[in-house]
Amino acid sequence: MFKDFIKEGAGVAYYPIISLVMMFVFFVALSVRALMYKKKELQEMAGIPLDKNHSINNETITSHE
Repeated sequence: MFKDFIKEGAGVAYYPIISLVMMFVFFVALSVRALMYKKKELQEMAGIPLDKNHSINNETITSHE
């Protein structure tokens, strides 16, 4: 029953094409955004896990110890 619906459904052949285009656009946009970062911004983000003053939840983490 479901095989017949999928085979004979109107516009079903376009779903894989649409999903491929959406995935391609997403990853191209993600790649462009990653390439647009400046080196200084990347270095700041790389240091966030090690910086105690930058953590938002630093006070709640230290108060439970």
